[in-house]
Amino acid sequence: MLMTDCSDVCLELYTDAKSTLRDSLKALEEKRYSDANVCPWTLTGLSISFTSSTLVFSDPTSSTPFFSFNRLNCPIPNRAMEINKLFMFLLLSLLFLQTPSCEADLIQDTCKAGSSKDPNINYNFCITALGSDPRSTTADLAGLGTISIQLTMAVVNKTGAHAQQLIKSGTFDSYDRQCLDLCLELYYDATSTLTDSLKALEEKSYDDANIWVSSVMDVSGTCEDSFKEREGHGSPLTEENDYLFQLSAIVLAILNQLA
Repeated sequence: MLMTDCSDVCLELYTDAKSTLRDSLKALEEKRYSDANVCPWTLTGLSISFTSSTLVFSDPTSSTPFFSFNRLNCPIPNRAMEINKLFMFLLLSLLFLQTPSCEADLIQDTCKAGSSKDPNINYNFCITALGSDPRSTTADLAGLGTISIQLTMAVVNKTGAHAQQLIKSGTFDSYDRQCLDLCLELYYDATSTLTDSLKALEEKSYDDANIWVSSVMDVSGTCEDSFKEREGHGSPLTEENDYLFQLSAIVLAILNQLA
């Protein structure tokens, strides 16, 4: 009997939470941020962290991440991670229920088309990445392209900052230092290239944007290969480069659908 009572209480709490989240989402769309008690991030206000094989998008003014997703093909080490994964799935499901079906379908269709043609695109990763931006709820395909490029820019900036920290730490030998310097230069160039890609997208110059994003996609491989040239050596930026590669692939998939 006690278990039944507890279940009823929990069900009531979850029902109230669902209603509250609906109100919060509406408040967010109407820019009533104090009511929603959230702060929608922009490109410059987005905080990204890489922790224990997890990419976390968060608002720097809050300790709670918007979304996090585990590195692909990385085994879940414990039950707590399984619970977290289930929670994220339920949260995403709830948000998609609040999204007009046409926009939710657009994200799903976009990711399905991309993942079916490019093995580098993981469908679930694509859904989560694009859905992590609140603007995706009202975006058309070109809008999703803008979001994907800005997400890629954010990861490039975060990875570049990480590379700078590693260089300043002084814990790497001259060979690794040269590799880090190379990667940092590549990330700097990638930021400029992605800015040009964003402008090309706005002007519907999809071929130009495709060429530039393709060069950004190569950055991750070039950085990784520089470390591997010395036998038995690994890159300290592998995880970040993996995310950069995957996000670049998503951008290219959207550009191909627009062309």
